[in-house]
Amino acid sequence: MKKFFTLFTLLLLTMVLPAQNATWFTDITDSVGMDSAIAMRIHATDLNNDDYPDLVLVENYNQRDLIRVYLNQQNPASQDTMDRIFVDITAYSGVNIHPDYPDSTRRSDIVCLADINNDGNVDLVSGIWHWSLATVNYPNDRPCVMLGDGTGKFSHVPNDGLESLGLISISGFSFLDYNLDGNLDLYIGTFSQDHPANYFVADHLMRGNGDGTFTDVTSPFDIGVAKEPEYGVSAVDWNNDGWTDILTSPYCRSGGILWRNNSGFTFSNQSFAANYNAQFMLGDTARDLCQWGAFPYDFDNDGDMDVLHVLVHGGIDPGEGRTVLAVNGGPAQNYKLTWDLSRLIRNNPQSYHLGNMDATWFDMDNDMLVDMMYTETVYQPATDRAFFFHQNPSHYLNDITDSLGLMWVKSPHAVESFDLDLDGDYDMIINRNNIGNKVLILRNNIGTSKNWIGVKLIAPNGVNHNCIGARVIVYSGGVRQMREIHAGVGHFAGQQPFIITFGLADNAVVDSLVVNWPSTTVPPTVLTHPEINKINEVEAQTVGLDPTFADPWIVAFPNPASQMLNVGGPGLEGMHPRFELYDLLGNQVLPGLPQQLSHGTWEISLDGIPNGLYVLTASDPRHDLRWSTRLMVRK
Repeated sequence: MKKFFTLFTLLLLTMVLPAQNATWFTDITDSVGMDSAIAMRIHATDLNNDDYPDLVLVENYNQRDLIRVYLNQQNPASQDTMDRIFVDITAYSGVNIHPDYPDSTRRSDIVCLADINNDGNVDLVSGIWHWSLATVNYPNDRPCVMLGDGTGKFSHVPNDGLESLGLISISGFSFLDYNLDGNLDLYIGTFSQDHPANYFVADHLMRGNGDGTFTDVTSPFDIGVAKEPEYGVSAVDWNNDGWTDILTSPYCRSGGILWRNNSGFTFSNQSFAANYNAQFMLGDTARDLCQWGAFPYDFDNDGDMDVLHVLVHGGIDPGEGRTVLAVNGGPAQNYKLTWDLSRLIRNNPQSYHLGNMDATWFDMDNDMLVDMMYTETVYQPATDRAFFFHQNPSHYLNDITDSLGLMWVKSPHAVESFDLDLDGDYDMIINRNNIGNKVLILRNNIGTSKNWIGVKLIAPNGVNHNCIGARVIVYSGGVRQMREIHAGVGHFAGQQPFIITFGLADNAVVDSLVVNWPSTTVPPTVLTHPEINKINEVEAQTVGLDPTFADPWIVAFPNPASQMLNVGGPGLEGMHPRFELYDLLGNQVLPGLPQQLSHGTWEISLDGIPNGLYVLTASDPRHDLRWSTRLMVRK
């Protein structure tokens, strides 16, 4: 009876959902001025600080003068602020100027964008990808940094630390703050130096100096070993401990690596322990699977990061591996990732040899269940097409491409979702390999039929300006949605804007919005009942606590702590404090009461508290004591 009731409930939920149809998306490529644009790589982010996402496209590879920059502006012929056009400012931007030869253009196959020097303007790193050294005709085209001025213009940084890496073949950039010092660092994934000769090279971890330059710190972190070639990298907090980890996307000779960040001190290979592997199964006719991107997202709203493995050479027959969701088991399973081929339900027509190469997560209809689209190209042009997946209440994703009237989108290679007009839903930009990589822009018409909330984070002191690595959690209608801010995800450094949107379905209230900042000193921000159907600017704050939460007259030691924590200092003299410990989701986790050792000093047992970042608070309303600090538990 219980099983029948569950199935009946799911059936009712499905019946009341709006039916997918061809009105959900409209092709607006021509009307936004992108009818002649082409791209192999797509990046969407705000370059001129007006909040509207601009576009940086890489047209091809192994050529010069490939980057194109488009500013998102209001259509001058319209009074409607949401009537947008993209204006090509490539010449003004300077992105293709060669650093050594200003009268010449340079080669760039891959770019990634973020505010490297914390001046409020988005900057750019670029590099070249090559199959073999024989294809490198321009030895001065090294990876480099270009600083943005907030208008869409970029200038080269001399001695930036990247150029000294030489002619490495770069397949992935991903920004992170691995040591939480407030400066963005950069993980560089590499292909191989000379693929036919199987000359494999190391990845690089570059520590940001905060001024637009980087220092290579690869060797001390045990990641500087020659390894199989890769097709991309992603940075995400895989195990909810507050420190950003690394996922590498392997070429067909390996399963990839999950590098666990050990509190900013070391990285360790946790691939086996975490079950991170792109090759649990063989693909079409026993072919090795190549991962072209790892796309992390909490798709099932359970509070941990799952991973979409986008794989090439997959097959559709029983027993053949293909693009798959790896479901995170959370703390109960030590964050183990388990393949679940049944989660993605494809419809015919479909190719039997799969060339999935890129993907994007987005809640297309703002129903609080994230959806997904992935691309398919190269191997069987007659049937290679876009795949739009809609998530149902049981957390399976159904192919609804035909219902959306989008079966005509053939052989797409790259895709990004972005809210181009800031109306609260995700639009899309896709390229199409079958017609010379011409760009297609689809406007979302269905998302704004539901409620939504946008979030723009304002970085506090000590946090990187774009808040990369921050987690935003929205509680509404009994559902918890979680997003993490990224720059450089999946295949060849794909990128979405730093303003993020959550669908709210028909819920008219957000119970709370929680921000976990990428910092060891800034406590989480909690907003109750923020405004819906608008973009909320969220700043760091301490709810119910003194904003200057670190009192130099109170000390918690040791920090990091293991089994026992001591809290004391002159600031506690004469006090009878109440101590509380919270995890980064705002849950109280401190069991029992501390034991006072001597006058003004308390001992707090951390028995049963797992590794991670926490907020320790002390309060005594009789003496106006309000104090908090970040605590790292590491056992």
